[in-house]
Amino acid sequence: MERIQDKSLYKLVFLALLFLAGSVHAKPPGWFTKLNQIKLLESTRQEVEKNFGDPQITQQINGEFSRQIEYKLPVGSLTVSYSIGKCSPEKNTTGYDVDEDVVIRIYLLLFKDVKISDLKVDLSGFERYQESDSNAISYYNYENGIEFTGGKKTIRSIEYSIGDKYDYLDCENVLKSPQK
Repeated sequence: MERIQDKSLYKLVFLALLFLAGSVHAKPPGWFTKLNQIKLLESTRQEVEKNFGDPQITQQINGEFSRQIEYKLPVGSLTVSYSIGKCSPEKNTTGYDVDEDVVIRIYLLLFKDVKISDLKVDLSGFERYQESDSNAISYYNYENGIEFTGGKKTIRSIEYSIGDKYDYLDCENVLKSPQK
């Protein structure tokens, strides 16, 4: 009888250790991994839609320097801005000097807050800003164009935009520079 209890105790300890080991090495949610696979200035609309399994389009806006498409995802509303093409005085004077349908901005508004710790994000290189009229806190990294907004320990929205280091691709700069 004592041996059976010892084996049960060993099994319980083993399962507890297995659970703890799994939670220490837990991965970020799949949607966050997919979001981070989209690369600004590289990924295309086709790649975005394939990555998210042909998501439902809820809105499309053709703007002055981008085409914004809003997709409905199980976790929230994803808005992606795509380039309308290379800089030119006739077509694109205020966008970015990248091919048509290349991602230039990503914004995800989550339906429910997510714990920062669940995303495995290191916010040490980010500036923290608290909105004066609400409890919202934003974490910015201007150099890389990343913003997380939410509460003290949670995130409600994520934005990836072209950071300061890519100013040279801004059409206003490109069109001012002498042609090679």
